[in-house]
This record gives sequence, C-alpha cells and structure tokens, in this order.
Amino acid sequence: MPKKDTEESQPKKKTIYTIKLSNDQMDRLKSWCDIQLWESYDVAYARFAFKGNQVNIVAYESGKLVIQGKKTEEFITFVLEPEITKEIKFGYDEAINPQYFEAHAGLDESGKGDLFGPLVSACVIADGDMVRTWLDAGLQDSKRITSDAAIFKLEKIIRNTQGVVVKTTFAKMAKYNELYNKFGNLNKLLAWMHAKSLSSALTIRRVPWAMLDQF
Repeated sequence: MPKKDTEESQPKKKTIYTIKLSNDQMDRLKSWCDIQLWESYDVAYARFAFKGNQVNIVAYESGKLVIQGKKTEEFITFVLEPEITKEIKFGYDEAINPQYFEAHAGLDESGKGDLFGPLVSACVIADGDMVRTWLDAGLQDSKRITSDAAIFKLEKIIRNTQGVVVKTTFAKMAKYNELYNKFGNLNKLLAWMHAKSLSSALTIRRVPWAMLDQF
C-alpha cells in the first residue's frame, strides 16, 4: 500500500513530446537511429521515422520532431539533449522561464482565417501550481499537439483546475461580418475581442501582467 501511494504521488511521465530541430540536428538524429539499428517506417510528410524500444520518433519536413512512447522522457534525457540538441532544458522550465509560473493572464485567438466557424478569443488566468499541474499533464503549444482528442482532454483539465479563470469571447460568421464592418480592420477587431475577454477575467481575479501574442 505505501508503494502505491508513493507511485500515485509522482508526476505523470510524458509519453509525447515535440521540439523544433535544425537541419544539422535532424541529420545527427537520423545517424544516431541508423547506428542503433532502429526500425525505420514511412509517415506522410516526414523526413524520417524510427521505432525504438518503447519509443517512436517522427521527424517532419517542417523541422518538427515528435517523440512518443513509454520511454519518451528517457530518450529526451539520455539521447536527444546530450547527443542531438546539446542543450539541457527538459524538466527545467521553472529555471529557464520563471515568468511562466508567476500569476498572470494569457490570451490568444483562433479562427481568424477560417471560412466557417466562430472567431474565438480566450483569456486564462493562472499561477505556478496550476501551470506545474498542466505541464505534468502534457500541456504545450497546441500547434505541437497531434490530435483533436488530446486538445479536448487538456481543455477539460484546464477548465477543471481549482482557482483557474477562463473567459472567452466569440463571434459566429454573421457577428464576425457585423464587427468587421464596424471596425474596418481585423487587428482592431481582435484587439477588441481580447480586451473583452481580459476585462471579464480580471473581474474575477486581478493579476499584475498579461501575455498576448502578436496578431
């Protein structure tokens, strides 16, 4: 019983990880896999893909590398960082980016290039313990997540986190056209939507700063 309690208290190991590699790093990784006699296989739009012992890697033409499997963390720790990227970053988020763990608001939008579906602005207010929990659960840039199911799973985790503040502003196609005609500029429309989401979130919890990607 004590052993079970200890195991359950440990952070869940990552079974999927993505990173952007340079051409030289891609070549270095392919050579490493060839030397280790890993099994290669075909993946659409991939430069190469290999199967190892409880871990698979797919290197896409875009430079994105996806690592997946039970031994994802071991591969990152003992192969990817010391032999390929030459940078030790995994597990040191708090030391490398301490601002991630401060109480703050984060904003982004989705749908501004879509022909159908709403334009959505979202604001999330969180702090260190929340961010640590999300990172342990596998939270990362949505562009690095390979399936809709994984995104919906992470959304549920975020929304169910105690103390988190999530506010959204959205406009369906008719409303989008109405607002666009009113503002006459997409950036002004986005700024208005972000301001609305942020203002709504700040009525629940005040934080000293917010982060918004360029749009």
